[in-house]
Amino acid sequence: MLRRTMWTVRIALLAVLTVACWSSTATAQFAKFVDETSQRSVVASSLFATDSEEKDYAWGDLDHDGDIDLVVVRKQPFTTTGRRRNVLFMNEGTAQGHPVNGVLVDGTNQYIPAFLDLTNDRDVALADVDGDGWLDIVTAPTYSAGQPTTISHPRVYMNQGEVAGVWQGFVYEPARIPLLPVTPNFCAVAAGDVTGNGRPDLYFVDYGNLEDRLLINDGNGFFTDESLLRMTSTMLHSDFGTSGVIVDMNGDGTNDVVKDMALAILTRISYNNPPPTKASSTRPRSSTRAPGISCLPLI
Repeated sequence: MLRRTMWTVRIALLAVLTVACWSSTATAQFAKFVDETSQRSVVASSLFATDSEEKDYAWGDLDHDGDIDLVVVRKQPFTTTGRRRNVLFMNEGTAQGHPVNGVLVDGTNQYIPAFLDLTNDRDVALADVDGDGWLDIVTAPTYSAGQPTTISHPRVYMNQGEVAGVWQGFVYEPARIPLLPVTPNFCAVAAGDVTGNGRPDLYFVDYGNLEDRLLINDGNGFFTDESLLRMTSTMLHSDFGTSGVIVDMNGDGTNDVVKDMALAILTRISYNNPPPTKASSTRPRSSTRAPGISCLPLI
């Protein structure tokens, strides 16, 4: 009887929402999308409209000209070792005589030639890692065993900003990422400040051979692997981790780590346990570990 009553309430609520939805559509104006790829791309078709490779995207105003640029990392589809070049699409407005705004031009050769290296990147994030006001690029590689660390490890491409009003593009700086214990099979990267120093740290979600990695920013955009110092092995374990974000989940002013695991079919939140302030320095610690992160699995 209780179950029937609950279903009656749900059906009634659905009816109310349906009526509300239909009544709102009478006056609402919905967005209409039109495929204008051919008008807004100036690039070889094999790297844009007809590209069949696996890809991930990140977007932001990279050159401070007021519009959104696009970063695309590419690899051979599925769980393979096939490496591909990445692409930097710069938003050039009405570039090269195009009559519409938002034209994307392949600026890889000019602005980030290191993107021409064949990598097996599965994810990409934009973050200002050194606090200079310019977005930098971080990539997450997978299945690159036997390759040099410049290919098998994450890459940080530093935004060079402007010189005399001219944007200088990006430079790949290998020294910013530490040597990891084994070659990673990363599937995702998240950027966000977990230490409270105002600079983004990096969390890489792994398939399981290395387990996840938490890389801490020294404040100048150089990273140290402090995974086991700040997190437990349970927190770092991933059963084919597929995605992750760094965000304040409980509203306590500190960023937490959230990730998804495909094989385990669950999402795990690792809550940030910041050090006590001077005003509360007598409060007992929940752990003898360094200030780090505790976790709660959600099924």
